[in-house]
Amino acid sequence: MSAIVNLSLMPIFLAFIGSLYGQEHLSARRVGAIGLGVVGLVLLFSGRAGAAQDGATAVLALSSVAVGTACYAWGSVISRPLTQTMPPLVLAFWETLIGAIGLVPVSLLIEGYDPSGVDPVCGPRPMQVLGL
Repeated sequence: MSAIVNLSLMPIFLAFIGSLYGQEHLSARRVGAIGLGVVGLVLLFSGRAGAAQDGATAVLALSSVAVGTACYAWGSVISRPLTQTMPPLVLAFWETLIGAIGLVPVSLLIEGYDPSGVDPVCGPRPMQVLGL
């Protein structure tokens, strides 16, 4: 279900965020069409949110997917000019590295550090296989 929400909201977020950065033009007709699409999505998923055991959990889950989709769209709009000046592999490397730098501290705060979980990856056997 989250993939459907993601695919449905991506063009909407790309249009609005792209217009903020001057990459898209939003006419009144296009805004009206987007509004009708949002109303359709609300109607489509409102029954699913109420049918869940805990409607608040379903709404929170769908909202989380929407926020994640908005962040993905924002990253796409920001990186669009970079794709014309930077090779795709280099761009993917930097985006992944910057994302990891931001997520590792959050992960450590939320989940904590457990050395036994790192040992199968960083233990002596995998390091020997990698030649380290």
